[in-house]
Amino acid sequence: MVSGSSDGEWVAKSLNSWGQIPVRGSRHKGGLLAIKEMAGIMRQQGCNAGIVADGSKGPARIAQKGAVVLARETGVPMVPTGFAARPAFRFNSWDRTILPFPVSKVVMVYGRPISVPPDARGVRIEEFRKNLENSLNESTRIAEEIIG
Repeated sequence: MVSGSSDGEWVAKSLNSWGQIPVRGSRHKGGLLAIKEMAGIMRQQGCNAGIVADGSKGPARIAQKGAVVLARETGVPMVPTGFAARPAFRFNSWDRTILPFPVSKVVMVYGRPISVPPDARGVRIEEFRKNLENSLNESTRIAEEIIG
């Protein structure tokens, strides 16, 4: 899922050029429709999906529930992934996004997959969201520790 804003346009074009299927939406603008579209694509094509869990506007490192709903609707587990790179350019954005340089060392740390049962609603969705958030932050902390 890529933000529907004009800022997300370069991300969507990049993903498209890499053979990915960008679905546009965000928590505040078309997010539920985007989740439904992603679930349909995943079912039809038997593929996985990627979501930046803290959304398009944050707050940073606070997971939103979109990934949890997608996992519930598709039966595909979430795989929390932490990322670090050195050297890298750090954007002056709300989430301090990093862009590795071509010669950077990159570390990705994968947390344990998190499956969401089809009957998860309300308080249970919040429990899975918090579990995802904790695992993402721990994976990122480990990646940053490894890279130094």
